[in-house]
Amino acid sequence: MAFARVLERIDNKLMRQMGMKKQLKRGVQTAFMFGTGFGKVGFGGFYAPTPSSESTMFDKKGNLVEYRERTSPNMPWFSNLHPGSVIVPDGLMDYSASRWVVHQIERPLDDIRSDQRFENTTGLKSTSSESFKPGDRRHEKMGLLYEVRDAKTQTVFVIAPDKDGDKIIFFGHDDLQDKGFPIRPLVFNEDDEFFWGVPDSQILEPYQLEINEIKTQMMKHRRIAIVKILVRERAMEIADAEKLVSEDVAAVAFVKGDPRAIVQVMQASTIPVDLFRAAEAIVQDVRETVGFSRNQFGEFNSRSGDTTATEANIVRQASEIRVDERRDMIADMIVEVMETVHQIIFKF
Repeated sequence: MAFARVLERIDNKLMRQMGMKKQLKRGVQTAFMFGTGFGKVGFGGFYAPTPSSESTMFDKKGNLVEYRERTSPNMPWFSNLHPGSVIVPDGLMDYSASRWVVHQIERPLDDIRSDQRFENTTGLKSTSSESFKPGDRRHEKMGLLYEVRDAKTQTVFVIAPDKDGDKIIFFGHDDLQDKGFPIRPLVFNEDDEFFWGVPDSQILEPYQLEINEIKTQMMKHRRIAIVKILVRERAMEIADAEKLVSEDVAAVAFVKGDPRAIVQVMQASTIPVDLFRAAEAIVQDVRETVGFSRNQFGEFNSRSGDTTATEANIVRQASEIRVDERRDMIADMIVEVMETVHQIIFKF
């Protein structure tokens, strides 16, 4: 029990030092937008393919080749990965059955050449465009790397695609695969045919498009409903016409002829009530889809009579079931990450 308490203190300290909370929030947002989020565990440097007994975050001149925040020599780190930078076998359904996983990395070419962990980097060429537009934020040549982890051979190697052919600039045993791949997926909505999850944004997109259409119709009706004044041409001076829309009370405007035949006020009907009803119906569909009531969205749902404690408890329990399902996914991911971190700190 004493050792468990010590390890618990270490875990809490490491999670704060690695900025795990922020990275998990980004992973949740990525899973919401794209269906699948990823978190990666590493040791000693973000671009270190596997732990090393020597600190290799510096080049031969003593300059840092890694300056990413929250990475330091001989310390674990955790980072969110965009799903566009992760490659898995085509047609994969179960991530735990995958033989390999690839992390696509883009970093400055000079840093790749000066990184002592890599070999055969002298002839690498930039994979980015040589021409830059005015105001472009990136004015340095970039290199593309593919970090491949093979579960069958427990190895990791880095491929640098080049115009003259792909080059392997790193190959070695992967000490990060003791508990599976160090890249862990986060999927809220499972797909029955593929590994990649179904995004919440894709589920909610049809509702959002309908709401956008209704709001556009409301905007047009509101414009039509604005009071407009029609005046016969050349029957009123410009200065007198401006008095009709001024803030002056009882302004006197002079017209040439009978005012009733010259000036006419026109106002169309107001916004149709059916549009508001349609919008509310769609919002209700959204609430049922995501599993949150009006109150849980931060709004007060007024009703006649008092809500009993039993009714409130039933609603709360039903909501907690929906929320706990995703909370458990995050908790499982944290457990998997920290188990990998434990293997690293015990071994190194």
